Amino acid sequence: GYDDSERRGRSGGYGEGERPGRRPGRPARSRRPLIRASIRTKMVPDNSGHGKKELIRNVRLAIPEGSLVALLGSAGAGKSTVMNCLNGTDQEGVSGTVMFRGENLFENYERLRFLIGSVPQKNTFHSTLTVKQELIGAAQFRMGSGVSGRDIRRQVADVINRLGLDAVQNSRIQKLSGGEQRRVHVGIELVANRVLYCLDEPDAGLDPRNKQKLFQILRSLTREERKTIIVIIHDVADIDLFDQVILMTKKDNVGRLAFSGSPEEAREFFGVDEMKEVYSRLEADPAKYIEAYARMQERR
Repeated sequence: GYDDSERRGRSGGYGEGERPGRRPGRPARSRRPLIRASIRTKMVPDNSGHGKKELIRNVRLAIPEGSLVALLGSAGAGKSTVMNCLNGTDQEGVSGTVMFRGENLFENYERLRFLIGSVPQKNTFHSTLTVKQELIGAAQFRMGSGVSGRDIRRQVADVINRLGLDAVQNSRIQKLSGGEQRRVHVGIELVANRVLYCLDEPDAGLDPRNKQKLFQILRSLTREERKTIIVIIHDVADIDLFDQVILMTKKDNVGRLAFSGSPEEAREFFGVDEMKEVYSRLEADPAKYIEAYARMQERR
């Protein structure tokens, strides 16, 4: 089984009783891992420029292929640092390994990076172009000169359809709603047909309906095309659309792993009925959960 995706009981007094009305994500044991990470530490120069400070410590994760993963945690808990280690864009000062499809990602990054797409929080597109024009341009850049125009148009049409942008494909991006613009932003990477996608707060600024719609689209990509998608989010209202949650917290001002597993397993581990309650539990006693989860991993 995977280090951090086994079915968990309530050891250590983390709550009683079942949580009715929810279904955990697909069992990770049935899928092979796309990523196995064992990051001992990540160090960067401190503000003085003469010393070092530690950003994250002891982050061990297994992420199955074809899964939708939520990366959660308070401000400064190391969410972006962890994501950028997992996608290989931040390697400096990292002690440990990130294995991608059984290969060392850092050592083979120049070859493997073409399988990974990263979508930053801020939109980066040409707002005066139409949706179709923007995605065709992105496809031409990302897919390379060896791909025919016909194949590019076919790929763009498929992405437009999957993201529900058919009705606005000939509209200028600046005229779109916030939710539509975020989907275009995802589409810019999606046209390149990556294996792994890392999205930094793609739901930022969206209303609840558009957030749910975006997450449902991402979920369908993991189900139908076996994409693996890691998403940094804060709002946990739609957390049960995700297969796996990774919870980071801070202890002694260093980002630490507090839990990884399905949403239902997370509620069981923390002894809560709603995921939003987890934040107050972690803030009150981060060491309790860091240590409990570390012991759980050691037993496997």
